Amino acid sequence: MQLLKAKKYTLVVQEEPNVLSFYKALTKELSNLEEDHLILEFSSEISLKDALLFLDIANTKRNQNTSFIMLGNAVAIDDLPDEIQIAPTLEEAKDILEMDAITRELLGDIEE
Repeated sequence: MQLLKAKKYTLVVQEEPNVLSFYKALTKELSNLEEDHLILEFSSEISLKDALLFLDIANTKRNQNTSFIMLGNAVAIDDLPDEIQIAPTLEEAKDILEMDAITRELLGDIEE
């Protein structure tokens, strides 16, 4: 797994031979990424079953007020739970990050 830190997010790139190994590697590293918005890049297209492996991480990141987005287009958005965000390209993932930031800001204003 390769971690590429950008200004507003960390791109997590799969180097493991399969998605389960990638999931396990990310889980071990997650405590060091608590404040990071994560975008995951897989070495090949993932299945719905593969995407659902990351549901617990998506929920953890949501509870930490950070974004969690997977890159891919083989899984239909409608088949995924709301907690998992998927984007076909890195540019679209960055757009989702911006929308998430706006949402958190608006919700913060409402709660105050």
